[in-house]
Amino acid sequence: MTRVFVVGILALAVWVVWPGENGQLVWAQEDEQTLFVRLLDSATEAPVTDLMEEDFAVWQAGVECELVSAELVPSRLQLALVFDESQWMRPYVNHVRNGVSQLLDALPEGSEVSLIATAPPASRITVDFTTDMALVRERLDEYFPWDGSLNRMLDTLHRTADNLLREDGEEGVPEGGALWPVIAVIGSNGNEMSVQVTPRRFYSLGPKLEAVLATVHWVMLEIPFGSRMQPEWAEIFTRASGGWHDRVTAPSQIAPQRMAEMGAAIAQQHALRATQYRVVFKPPDRDSTEDLSVAVARPETLIFMSQDGRLQ
Repeated sequence: MTRVFVVGILALAVWVVWPGENGQLVWAQEDEQTLFVRLLDSATEAPVTDLMEEDFAVWQAGVECELVSAELVPSRLQLALVFDESQWMRPYVNHVRNGVSQLLDALPEGSEVSLIATAPPASRITVDFTTDMALVRERLDEYFPWDGSLNRMLDTLHRTADNLLREDGEEGVPEGGALWPVIAVIGSNGNEMSVQVTPRRFYSLGPKLEAVLATVHWVMLEIPFGSRMQPEWAEIFTRASGGWHDRVTAPSQIAPQRMAEMGAAIAQQHALRATQYRVVFKPPDRDSTEDLSVAVARPETLIFMSQDGRLQ
């Protein structure tokens, strides 16, 4: 069998960085002995999706690894849209409705979307994961923050992560699960009023998101003299997960434009991650993820590798 040896060291997504409770960075190594591999025809750049397990080989530092499996993992987009429904969002109501409609337009067909609000159970927009975009848009028309409603973003992000961690088939969780779920936050920098806003509770959210390989995107809709807390969270979680984020300093047409851009970024990232192979192997050095390379039995093939599949 002719193999094309890829002279490329694994350089994408080997490490995940989450801030520790003392403000220092904590490095957590993922040691799953798994690679995600995306193959493109070098002439057409079309995805290569017809290879079999025997067409792959994995090498570490020049030593061939024992191959356990190699299979194509089709990925559907599973998007949790998280909305700030606090009173701080009232100046942005129409911008949110218009912008999220454009965000939905950018998503690939068949995407599963849920709507999660910061003010349950009074919220009228909550929807479990569904492919029914008509229902999603209908609920979005009900989006209207009211005076006195509080910004409970940390509580809501924990609730969203817990939902993604539930087993397939439970209420609100699609059968079959999904690799690389996406959380898109549309929120304000209004005062945070979650039940517990402590460093420990904040730092405990990162491992939950990493456990499901979630990517966080965030549009920050700012108010004058707002809190610095949420903008810092947006920076930390989007950077750590490879997501997109931006801020809008005042209500204007820039707000729906930014939401449309977030939708385009989500769709573009999903296209990169779709049609990957999950390659499971036993490396000779189980304590190292360095010097990994892949060979495939097809000439003139472009190969993109990562350890968690979250290509950017």
